Order: sequence, then structure tokens, then C-alpha cells
Amino acid sequence: MPSRLRTWPHISSDVVCPEQHSGVVQVARWASAADGSEVVRPYDGNPAAPSKPTDELLIAIFSAQKVRDLKRCPSDTAGPRLWDRFCRMTRELDAGGWLAERRYSVAHLDFAPRNILVDLTGDTQRPIISAILDWDSAVLAPRFMSCSPPLWIWAWQDDEDEDERTANDEPPTPEARQLKTLFESAAGPDYVRLAYGPPYRLARRLVRFAIDGVRSNEDYNEAEVMLQEWADFYTSQP
Repeated sequence: MPSRLRTWPHISSDVVCPEQHSGVVQVARWASAADGSEVVRPYDGNPAAPSKPTDELLIAIFSAQKVRDLKRCPSDTAGPRLWDRFCRMTRELDAGGWLAERRYSVAHLDFAPRNILVDLTGDTQRPIISAILDWDSAVLAPRFMSCSPPLWIWAWQDDEDEDERTANDEPPTPEARQLKTLFESAAGPDYVRLAYGPPYRLARRLVRFAIDGVRSNEDYNEAEVMLQEWADFYTSQP
């Protein structure tokens, strides 16, 4: 990946790497035109360009999706109503200050042990991670998207999906507690704040709906669960 790719860009988009594994990194904006077209262009990384507030970005995407749904199926009410509820959640997140930061960072979105290559070595002073794989889903996104807590470090589940709601629970064993403490110390307080807070956890899910859309009944059900959890949290705030 060329060194000109900056880690604090001013736009949110998909990272499009060249097929030949060399050349200019390009980006495809999330906020594509209402007809679904995408504009892929070289990434200029201009730090002086104005950043778009996260709430405006998300509302633009959800509103465009609502327009597309109404064009495809004018009689449908459930889909457009869901996009409206996403917009309301976005406004409430912004009103609470959870979307205030305008910096975007590279987010892998599938950072898991299966995508980490490790060089086995007896020299503990050498870095043993040699590569991170599967950048197909990489995006330039709000910083909290890069802070999904890696439960697999201290709470490995062999046959279950990780549940971020349990990420900050105290691990059951001394070894797991030590691993969690060491990770949090290395990651720093900003990471911890963005990783564990319920608003940021729910905001990560909301942004995934902005990126991936709602494509199945399972997605729709997950959206309903997210919206209800957010409503419960938001109404409980003083």
C-alpha cells in the first residue's frame, strides 16, 4: 500500500486496492448517487479538504437508500420506515456528542485470528505478526469503527459469535484478565472509551448498515434489535 495513504483522511469511503498489488490506492465513496452508481478515484489524502460530519454522512446514505427503496417498490412501507428510524438514531447519537469527531481512519472490519499471519520465532524481541489479510472490506470510517474490542484475545469462543455487549465483562481466569489488561494498556484510553461504550458499540452496527445495507430478513431483525437497544439506552439518559 503506498505511503501516501493517510490514516486521518477527510472522507468516508471504501478502500480499493489495485489488483496487481501495486499502484495508486483508490476510494469509492459510501455516499454514492441515488441511482446506486459509485465513483472510484485516486485517493489524494488532502488534509486541508473539509471533513463531512458523520451525522450528515449517515443521514445522506440512509435517505438515498429510502429513495431507492421507494422507486423499486412504492407500496413498501417497512423499508422506508426503517431508514427513517436509522436517521433518527443518527441524530440522537449526534445530539449526545457520540458522533462529534470528524476524523476518519482505516478500518479493517474483519480483523480476526484467521486474517493474521504470524512468524513463529523463539526471539521474543522480534515482531511476530508478518501480515494482515483480507482487506476486501476495508473502509475509511469514523474512528470508533476501528475500535471493535478483540474478545478473541481474552474470551475466545470456539463455536459462538463474539458478543460485544460482554466485551468489558471481567474475564473468568487470571490469564484472561492479564491479557485484557495488557491489551487495554497498549491500546490506550481513547481506544478503551470507543471500544466499550454502548453508544459506540451501537454506532458501529449502525455504520455497518450504512455500508452494507439491509439485505435479508436476518439483517432486518438485527436492525430491530439494535434500534430497540438504542431506544432503551437513550431514554434512560438523564
